[in-house]
Amino acid sequence: MERILVKNTFYFFLTRYVLTITLCFLTLFVTGRLGDIDFLLGFIEYGAGGTTSTVAREVFSKLGFLGNRYIIICLIAILSSLILLILLTRFFDRQNINSWKLILLAPGLLIYTNSVTKETLFIYPAILFVILECFYLTGKDKKPFNFFINLILRVSILTLMISLRGDLSAPYIALFFLSLFLKNVYFGNIFKSLKINTLIFYSFIFSIIVTFTIIFLKEDFFTQTIVYLQSSFKSPNIFRPNINI
Repeated sequence: MERILVKNTFYFFLTRYVLTITLCFLTLFVTGRLGDIDFLLGFIEYGAGGTTSTVAREVFSKLGFLGNRYIIICLIAILSSLILLILLTRFFDRQNINSWKLILLAPGLLIYTNSVTKETLFIYPAILFVILECFYLTGKDKKPFNFFINLILRVSILTLMISLRGDLSAPYIALFFLSLFLKNVYFGNIFKSLKINTLIFYSFIFSIIVTFTIIFLKEDFFTQTIVYLQSSFKSPNIFRPNINI
């Protein structure tokens, strides 16, 4: 089947940008905060600890001189939208465009991967890493030089991802070794009978169930989630009453 690319994806990303800053502004306006924005910008000294937070603060605090959180979000959202446009636009076609829209317009992604958050620093290297993994798995060029460059890039990006999000990079580490295994072991025609879209959907549902199970069963994760919710609602505003945590 001939693959028909989608034209004028720029307008889709422009719409996505407008939705992004709208949701981010509403989040700031209603709750008074967006993640650890004030800590990461260097406006306050108390915030989330750990190596990953320190790295994120080193990056975002360079923008603190602008002073206005709304202006900073606009600039970050522009940059992240351009990166996403460059990385993904060639993968849009008439068959998958609706799937891309469903994913890229998810409110959580719009808010937390286009503003002053550790997720913003993490997701774009992660996308590039997945693209390189796909190139590695599907590529037929066996020149040692090209293989070496691809390997160095994947290892370098994976190292960056670990420094940004620590143990949350575990799925990508698993993907790295899994792709090496799949590329170098012959499985016959077994993959031709697999329904990839169905498997992706089931994997998504399974990951949600596992994530919530771990949060509720492991005391540290559960406590961390409750503390995060508490800090998210401790700032009173005119749109809701004070919440007794």
